This record gives sequence, C-alpha cells and structure tokens, in this order.
Amino acid sequence: MLTLIEKNLQPGEEVTLVVLPEWRWLTQPNILCTLVAVLLFFVVGKVSFSLVQGDMQADHISLLLALLPFWGAAIGLAISPFWRRKRVKHTFYVVTTRRAIVLRPSTFLLVPELRTWSLNDELIKSVYADADGIGDIIFDYRKVHTKHGFRDEPEGFLRVPELDRVHKLLQEQIAAAATAEPSLPAPWSTTTLPPVPPAKRTSWKHGFWLITPGLFLCLLMWHAKQQYAELADRGVTVNARVVAKEKAETPRLTVSFKVDNFPYKLQTMSHDAGNVRYAVGDVVKVVYLPDKVHVIDLKSLLEEKQTQVSILFSLGGALILIGGVVCVYLYRKERFNA
Repeated sequence: MLTLIEKNLQPGEEVTLVVLPEWRWLTQPNILCTLVAVLLFFVVGKVSFSLVQGDMQADHISLLLALLPFWGAAIGLAISPFWRRKRVKHTFYVVTTRRAIVLRPSTFLLVPELRTWSLNDELIKSVYADADGIGDIIFDYRKVHTKHGFRDEPEGFLRVPELDRVHKLLQEQIAAAATAEPSLPAPWSTTTLPPVPPAKRTSWKHGFWLITPGLFLCLLMWHAKQQYAELADRGVTVNARVVAKEKAETPRLTVSFKVDNFPYKLQTMSHDAGNVRYAVGDVVKVVYLPDKVHVIDLKSLLEEKQTQVSILFSLGGALILIGGVVCVYLYRKERFNA
C-alpha cells in the first residue's frame, strides 16, 4: 500500500515518518461481538446437536437449514475483531516534507483510501493523549448523520503510539514547510475532506433484535408443537420395558416393545431430569406414531410437554409482536423528526 504514496509524491517531496496505529483486542466492540458470538454458538449448537441425534428425518433437515443464518451470524460476529485488526494493520499514517497523509483500506474491501492535508499552522486542531502514551492528533472533523442528529467524527492520526514523538516531529515539519518555497499541489491531493451525504436513519431496525429470536423460537416450538399434536391425536399407547437409562444433561430412556410382533428398541425424546424416576427393567407407557415409530415419548410427560411448548411458542409470538411495535414506533418517530 505504501507504493501508492511513493508513486504520487510531488517533485522534491520526501517521506519523513511512517506510523502504524495501535491495535488492542480488549475494546468494547470486540468484547461485545465475542460475547454475543459465544452465546449464539452455544444456543444454535445445542439445538443443532439435539436435532442430529438419532435418525435424521426430513423435518430435522429443514430445521438445520433454517439454522444456517444463525450459524452465519455467529461466525460473522466471531471473526469481526480479526477483520477490524486486518483493517488497522493496513492503515498507515505518513508525514512528508509537505503533507500529512492517512492511508487506509475501505470499509468493505481492502481498496486503499487516501486522505491528505497540507502542512500549515492550522493543521493540528487538537491532541488527545492517554496515560500509556497513545493518543490522537486531530486534523479535521466530519459531520456524520446518526439517529440522534449529527456527531463530529475526528479525522487524522488516531490511536498513535509514542504520541509525543510523532507530535513533535509533525510540528517540526510544519515549521520547515512554512519556510520552504511554495509549490503547486498534485491534482490528486486534497486539503479538505469530501462532504459526507446524510445517512438514512435506520434506528427502527433495532426492533429486529426482538423479532429475530422470536421467529427462531416460534420455528422450533412450531415443529415440536406439531409433533406432540400428532402424538396426542394419532399416537398409539403401548407398554414398553426400560432396557437402558442414560444419565446426561438431557436424560433419555431406551425402551423395548413390539409392534405387530416386530421388536423395536428406541430412545424416548429428551425429558426433564426431575421426571426421570424409572429404573432399568420397569414397564412404562409410551406413545408412538404408527407411520413414524421413531417419534416416541413417555405418555406421562406428553401433556406436560405440550403445555411447555405452548408457553414457549406464545413467548416467541410476544417477542415478534413487541419487536413489531418497536419498529413501528421508531419509524414513525424518525419520520416525525426528519
């Protein structure tokens, strides 16, 4: 990227300093993205693992496909700190005998963007220093449109290590440029920042932080609701013998029974640990679907699970409704304030 500056140096202009901005992992955006990514990986991974256990059915595959956007969101949040680090590592602050230059990649693609300022007494607007010697040398401010109006976004050498040394050298170059013979600037150079068009307000989209998990919850609960409804309407109740008991986070019972003299040995669906009171050799009542024998559950828990699924489904619908109200409220508020 530095070759771009070397190719566009004016006659007699020389590079006197190249500085890279300081990168830190423990910043608020990085920590927030990592925490949300871990939460998404945990929830989506747990749901995906429960779906792939046992025989894969068509409805399980459709649910796994529906989880792909959530996997994409989790991966995107997880790699976002590394993407920001890559952008910072490709950012260069350059001081020449005539100008101060900021060379950085664009937001989405690594296409270099060049900002230049002529060295003069009015170049440095302000300097902010931290206790560790890292700080900002502000050359200009640009107005950025936000949902709360406009804010000033600083432009210049930001997060500069050894701030005092860089600031001193920059002042020396400004003093030297004031005594140098004037020259015409290169056609590509600019001493002022281009105007930033007002960004479209999108704060109403914050409502989708409620709508998205509501849709996700409704999708999962709709699948479980359909399955339990089928078991209640078309299920066949038989006596089965417990042949194995798995003690895990979601305990399961393996039961054995016969359908038309054909032996079956299947696991019941996961159930609450507090209701696991059966031992190997006990006889329990199970409900299964005649055309889908693998869809099976304990009869004693069927009604309780239907109630739990209905409550969670209603919760997902409530999140969607509240998110929709938030979207409409913020949208109308933005139109009123526009």
